[in-house]
Amino acid sequence: MNKGLKYIIGIIIVLAVIYVVVEATTRAPVVSTTTVPSTVSAFLPSTYIVQLTDPPQVPAGTSALVVTYSNVELHEAGQGNTSGFISTNASGTVNLMNLTNFTQTIAALHVSSNQTFDMARFNITSASITINGTTYNVTVPSSELLVKISGTNSTSRGAVIDLTPTVVEIYEQNQTLFVLVPSARAVAIGSSAVNSSSVHAGFRVRVNSTTKARLDHIRPNISIVSESLSITGNRTDLSVTVKNNANRTVQLKHVILEGYTSFSLGANASVPMTAPGYGGSGLYGNIGVGNSMNYSSGPSSAELTNFSQMSKEMLGGNLSEVFNISSNDSAEGLSEASTFFHEKVNSSELLHIQNELRSRMNYSVFEDFHSFNMSNRSLLHEVGDVNEFYRRFHNVLTFVVMSNGTLSLPFAENEAEGPNGYNLTAGSEVTLTYDSVALLGARQPIASYFGKGPVIVPLVNQTYTIRVIGTEGAYAQANVTAS
Repeated sequence: MNKGLKYIIGIIIVLAVIYVVVEATTRAPVVSTTTVPSTVSAFLPSTYIVQLTDPPQVPAGTSALVVTYSNVELHEAGQGNTSGFISTNASGTVNLMNLTNFTQTIAALHVSSNQTFDMARFNITSASITINGTTYNVTVPSSELLVKISGTNSTSRGAVIDLTPTVVEIYEQNQTLFVLVPSARAVAIGSSAVNSSSVHAGFRVRVNSTTKARLDHIRPNISIVSESLSITGNRTDLSVTVKNNANRTVQLKHVILEGYTSFSLGANASVPMTAPGYGGSGLYGNIGVGNSMNYSSGPSSAELTNFSQMSKEMLGGNLSEVFNISSNDSAEGLSEASTFFHEKVNSSELLHIQNELRSRMNYSVFEDFHSFNMSNRSLLHEVGDVNEFYRRFHNVLTFVVMSNGTLSLPFAENEAEGPNGYNLTAGSEVTLTYDSVALLGARQPIASYFGKGPVIVPLVNQTYTIRVIGTEGAYAQANVTAS
């Protein structure tokens, strides 16, 4: 290579090095294009975020539990309990069903380096729940939620609130209602959780394993020691023994029994929500004295017993004089059966006839029957009411825990939380009991419905899930088989 060419190459290399050095020292730092809310400083270490996570207690088939929140506030540590709250001016809507094992930012606030917070509060202004594709409004009796933030220190730059609401399904004035009973606990999180994405409301991320463990640690530890469920006629006897394994008192609020059930309707029954297009007021007042309709959501069968009139479509005969099929073990019942069939009938034959009758009345083929009169109301209309009731009844009974350890079914929105719950002291046990007919809508204020409603009856040999729920996310679950 000649001297001139080497000289030119050397100049090019020198110029290239100078360009690189100058560019490196004058280039502006890279800035994220993510928009930061106006209330949040772009200097992330001075931003405090509030996030939600949530394992809600809801009826089976729930696909959405949407809550609208507002007025998210943080309480500065060291200030009085009624003062020291700083507003984040945050509000929004969140589907809590999307937050199982996830956290979502709901608010962010610019803070000074020495500020710490020990409580958060916000309002739940409205809620709705979607079950099996149908959306219902949810009443929120206690709109303001105040929660203590555990583990706050000088390095805390956020809080994760574990919102654990219970949706209570009740029946009042001939309709199905849902009530949201919130419960929450919270832990502080460090600056590592604050970044240009997490400061935005709506940001979702899988919950950190350490955060989850800390939330579990502060959740009161309760367990179900024993449980029993027995059925006598239409009477339900439920017993649940709960132990408090924590080192502090926990308040027990609800016991949920979930699984397939049956319900009975008789002369004193009214069904919430009459089927659209059928009119009337449910089965109440439409079935004569001594008549009843039973529907089972497990086998999907309906039974009619003790009717004074039935149709020729059943068993091919005129059943105007039907014996009491429930008395197949009595001499009187056998005598009635023998008279009806014009020949002697024994117990096993009568049982076979009874099962055949039930089979023919199976709910899955109910609508194939011709409509026949039943106390001035067609059977198809009654079946429509039954179908509509079970579309709105979700095979869950939510009992309120009373201060004396007994269980009660709520009959109005203001009863969904109960008076005080049961205070279970550290290390102790309590047996919660319900021994009565599970009558829905029994204390409706309208005089004509007082003491009347569908009777919910668990099915013998059916396995049910029992959940015990307390404050601050206290939770225990077990299975029980009805006997």
